[in-house]
Amino acid sequence: MQQFKNYLLATLGFIMLVSVLTTTFHYTGHAQDGPVRKDFRALNDGNEAIPVSGAVSVTNSPTVKAQQNGNWNVTLTNSSAIGIAAGSAVGINPSQNTVQIGNKMTNPVIVRSADQRQPFQKSVSVAWVNGSNYAAESFAVPTGKRLVIEIVSAEGTFEGADNKLLTFSIGTTINGTPAAYSLPFIVQGAVFSLPSSTNPYYYYAASQSLRLYADSGTPVSVKAFRVTTTASGGFTMNISGYLEDAPEAALNK
Repeated sequence: MQQFKNYLLATLGFIMLVSVLTTTFHYTGHAQDGPVRKDFRALNDGNEAIPVSGAVSVTNSPTVKAQQNGNWNVTLTNSSAIGIAAGSAVGINPSQNTVQIGNKMTNPVIVRSADQRQPFQKSVSVAWVNGSNYAAESFAVPTGKRLVIEIVSAEGTFEGADNKLLTFSIGTTINGTPAAYSLPFIVQGAVFSLPSSTNPYYYYAASQSLRLYADSGTPVSVKAFRVTTTASGGFTMNISGYLEDAPEAALNK
């Protein structure tokens, strides 16, 4: 009987030992399969920044709040878009940034300063010549400049009631194409004959605000046409505007 009890206790002890060993190896084997992955959540408040280095990838479309600490280098790829809120100010620090324009020499970007415009005015007087029904004169635009005409005025005299004015005109050339522009005029009236003439002199006047262009080195012509080809008289045309650098001259600066 005592011997049976000894066998029974030995058997129970062996079974308990096997159970303990089996449980131990089971958990150890699972631990060796790899680390357990869990989400990480930082609970720092707004005054405690988490330092991040290297590349950070953000997927989907979440809202990310970040506070700069030092210089940031941001690279946009593919069709990335940046939105700027209304009223935001965008600035460039000239000591640390360089702006480059990618235009080629065949399509240059022309930059001009309005402060470099030079005031211009010219008075041209022309006398009528017997045998001709028109009088004309011209002057050349300075080399390297383009003339912009803003106002033109003219006045003319004719001897005799039958010697009437037809037109005042001014002509310019831009991009190789000449064109003439007529000025509307009115008759101012007649004055008594001069000592050397038995006919009264009639006065005509015109004034027009406009904007005309004349290329560098091209002529600016002033003309007047009348009905008859005889009798004395003449006209004066006054031109006002400004000179600016010609496009080709501006490119070479």
